Parts: sequence; C-alpha cells; structure tokens
Amino acid sequence: MTTEVSHLRERLAEAERREEAIIAAMDRCALELHAVIRHLSEIHALLYPAPSVLPGRIMDFRSDNADEHMRRLSAAIREIPDRLDLAGARAQVQADARARVRAEMLKIRRAQGEDQPQ
Repeated sequence: MTTEVSHLRERLAEAERREEAIIAAMDRCALELHAVIRHLSEIHALLYPAPSVLPGRIMDFRSDNADEHMRRLSAAIREIPDRLDLAGARAQVQADARARVRAEMLKIRRAQGEDQPQ
C-alpha cells in the first residue's frame, strides 16, 4: 500500500510540474502576443488611411513630408525583432513558474510527512 501511495504521489508531482510548465508557456505566449499587437498597432498608426469615398468626391491623405513619413514607417518595421525580444519577461515568467512548482512540492512533502506513521 505504501509503495502504491508513493507512486501516486510521484505521478501527481510530475503532473503538477507539467502543468506549471504549460502555464509558464502560456504566460510567455500571452506576453509575446501582447507585444506583437502593440507594435503592429503602432505601425498601423503610421500607415496612410484608406481613401474616403463620399458622394461626388474622394478624399485621399497626402503627406507634406512623405520622405520623413516613410522613414518613420521603415524604422518601426525594422524594430519588430527588437520589440519581440522578451528575454527579460520570459525569465520572469519562468522564475515565477519555478517558484510555484517549489511551493507545490513543499506542500506535497509536508503532506507526505503528515501521512507517515509516527
């Protein structure tokens, strides 16, 4: 019986570790998605708006300084790889996940100590 309980506890601990890894991966993905959306929104704001068609006329945006506008747009596009580098955020998420796993393992160890005959 003790071997079976011990085996079940090991399986539970392994499942909890996998769960924490999945949660950490999901947190990383959410951070990366948020960064991508924010930066693409910034690029979208630099684009010329679509022409507006009104009855009898078409309104089209023209920049007085198209060269400067294109430089800003090009710079924003070139920044994409740098903006997506979330190494610091990833490290924090991983550290948080490790802390949660350690806390769960401590709970399991305490439970094991309480269940053992004295």
